[in-house]
Amino acid sequence: PQAVWIMNNDGTGARQLTNPSFSAQPKNKQFDQGDYDPWLSPDTEKVAFMRMTANGTWHSLVIDVRTGKEVDLTANLPDSMESHDGVPEWSSDGKLLLLWHANLKDLKSIGIYSVCPDASNRKMVPLPRGYQHTHPGFFPSDGSSPKARIIYGARRNPFLI
Repeated sequence: PQAVWIMNNDGTGARQLTNPSFSAQPKNKQFDQGDYDPWLSPDTEKVAFMRMTANGTWHSLVIDVRTGKEVDLTANLPDSMESHDGVPEWSSDGKLLLLWHANLKDLKSIGIYSVCPDASNRKMVPLPRGYQHTHPGFFPSDGSSPKARIIYGARRNPFLI
């Protein structure tokens, strides 16, 4: 499967950071099972990334670069088998991530969420309803306070009111 690697800029020291393994064939034929779109934390100690799971959903995870310990930010949701979390983005202080969440069985849950790297304190960002919000990011140097600014894409979608 697709994996995340880390190496020196000169091509030396390459090592595989994630090692996803799956016991079932993927339900999503568009993407291979595995790990995609890594984002290094500001302190360079962790990496946030997306994993295409065997059941065909996207989960967002954080891995510790030194220990290899993974935290699945999606796994503890009551609807994790139906939920998609993606495009995790770090705050400049590394205390929060923003991510996009969707569950087609619960349209009111679709939106952008903030979550701590240990999967705690998950909260929906209160954005205007009636839009599909995508690709969130914190402004550089704003940190993670309630006053931190974010940027995101939005497209009108009347089903999401």
